Amino acid sequence: MSARPDAELSVPHSLYRCFDASGQLLYIGVARNVGERMFHHLHLCNAAKTPNGYLRRHMKDFTVQVYPSKLEARAAERAAINVEAPLLNRQHNPSRFRKNAAGQYEAVAS
Repeated sequence: MSARPDAELSVPHSLYRCFDASGQLLYIGVARNVGERMFHHLHLCNAAKTPNGYLRRHMKDFTVQVYPSKLEARAAERAAINVEAPLLNRQHNPSRFRKNAAGQYEAVAS
């Protein structure tokens, strides 16, 4: 993180969507550096941390949209998560998912 967090607000940020091999939307996120963020999603950063195992095992593709500022990217992220209900997002998601006994994700009734 920058020594001056406010300085990041006017820097372009990207909204990214992660998909599995069948095209199912798994996750939506925002990052200033998508390549670095994907590294953190998909690799063990150190022995004490565990990556999102489901995303790491199943993500096959991702898309990127660049926004002029962090605030605009975050607003787009909230709206996209609310409308598209990705499998692994928890915040802003109208659908909640949980693993069933077979290890598959399913929607949880509200």
